[in-house]
Amino acid sequence: MSDKYYKLHTIIEENYKLEKFHKIIKALEETIPLYKELVESEKREFGDFSTNYSVALEKGGLIAFAIGEIDLLKKIESELRSIPETQNWADRAKEFIENCEIGNQIINVVSENPGISQLEIKQKIELKDQSEISFIIYWLAKVNRLTRNKYGRSYKLYPKE
Repeated sequence: MSDKYYKLHTIIEENYKLEKFHKIIKALEETIPLYKELVESEKREFGDFSTNYSVALEKGGLIAFAIGEIDLLKKIESELRSIPETQNWADRAKEFIENCEIGNQIINVVSENPGISQLEIKQKIELKDQSEISFIIYWLAKVNRLTRNKYGRSYKLYPKE
């Protein structure tokens, strides 16, 4: 079972480089029922589960938030919360959910204000870490949910049609 997880991990990694986002999401969905067995398998083989990082979750979660797959991210978080050893992974899934929610706010603001600057978005959506908005906008543009055009030291943002 953990072999299947690692095969999906590889599929996500390869398709991330190729920007084949739909394949990443499909593989990410397939990892969900494998988490518990992955933990048990690692515990049997190594005595414990101390993996702090999952390429499948990191790269798959990044694409999932960017394309707005909030239900998938919630399902992942819920599954990870049910496993004591994967609480740090569940926390990361929660961060992707929060980014997805902010991304949806940004899409709404841009739709209501085509040509709004990235700086103006930062004034409308208040976060402690304003660089997070730049990060989210970058990924929304990367997956074609909005258009980002250089404008001086900032960017003008437009909805995708």
